Amino acid sequence: MNKPHRLLAIIATATTCLAGSLSASETITPIDLRCEYLVNPLGIDVTRPRLGWKLESSVRAQRQTSYRILVSSTRQNLDKHIGDLWDSGVVGTEQSTHISYDGASLTSGMRAFWKVTVQDKDNKSSGWSKPAMWSMGLFKPSDWKDARWIGLEEGLLDKAKGARGIDIPDSEDKRTRLPARYLRRDFKVEKEITRATAYVSGLCFFDLHINGQRVGDHIMDPGLTSFDKRAFYVTFDAGDYLKKGNNCLGVVLGNGRYFAPREQNRYATVKNPNAGRVSFPKLKMLLRVEYDDGSSRDIISNNAWKVTAQGPTR
Repeated sequence: MNKPHRLLAIIATATTCLAGSLSASETITPIDLRCEYLVNPLGIDVTRPRLGWKLESSVRAQRQTSYRILVSSTRQNLDKHIGDLWDSGVVGTEQSTHISYDGASLTSGMRAFWKVTVQDKDNKSSGWSKPAMWSMGLFKPSDWKDARWIGLEEGLLDKAKGARGIDIPDSEDKRTRLPARYLRRDFKVEKEITRATAYVSGLCFFDLHINGQRVGDHIMDPGLTSFDKRAFYVTFDAGDYLKKGNNCLGVVLGNGRYFAPREQNRYATVKNPNAGRVSFPKLKMLLRVEYDDGSSRDIISNNAWKVTAQGPTR
């Protein structure tokens, strides 16, 4: 007589668990948080970056009815739900893209950590999203801390013999053949590092190396511009590449449209203020190293770097 009752109890428990599982899966979830369309971007150059996210739910026709964004100056504050930079409050809207940051002023190099919670069509909260972050770029020339454009003001290959004695056919214009520039700077780190950020502009293209490791997965940085108007720079998180003790920065500068020695530049779409004379590749760089005692050190491009040229290979 007891078995049917036990069976009914098991069925009832299983049904309750299933109902609980279905209820949990119905919660709307904000995912894929983005700042200026990018995931955890570095070096944002707008003072009111636009934020956005996607929504995930197992319920058909589910929708967002409101959101609340928290932005914090540290990850610790964000984890404590302290929006010391911005707390949007509850905003009743279905909008989940192009939401402009409207908090405290953001300064050069600053980091911001953020998360969002939304309510669904039944006014049920999603809970907080996974955290995301962004960092600011350099807004003013003075933020570069006296970093200079550096390079090697020579190196056009001889028409008869290139570097390392490589023959150059007579049909090739020697002024279109330029060896890559190799730049090096050694320095020492004597404290524990909490953060390191590299801001690099190479004209035309560059690869950044720290302690023999290539930094990032980009190729052909930075993007092409009209060099008489502007030049882009790229921001890297360099903390994982540095170590306590001796360190070495290395940059390779390659050819591109900035090197335009001909009177008639065949790349007419990219204007160069140096067209008609030799525009040798250049580097401008700032590496900011921050230590656990609150101090920092800036490594900049200047005459302390060693520069050489490497001939092309075939």
